[in-house]
Amino acid sequence: MTIAFQFLLYFFVFVSSVLAVGVPVVYATGDEAQVRTFVEIGSAAWIVLLVLVTVTTLAVV
Repeated sequence: MTIAFQFLLYFFVFVSSVLAVGVPVVYATGDEAQVRTFVEIGSAAWIVLLVLVTVTTLAVV
C-alpha cells in the first residue's frame, strides 16, 4: 500500500505542476474551447487524485 501511496502522491505533484504551468500557457493561446477543456479535465483529475491520496494516507497510517 505504501508503493501505491507514493505513486499517487508523485502523480498528484506532477499533475499540479502541469496545471500550474499549463493553465497560463493555454490561456495565452486565446482558444477558448481548448482552455475550457484543459481546465475542466485538469481540475477533475486533480480532485480525483486529491481524494485518492487522502484515502491512501488513511490506509497507510
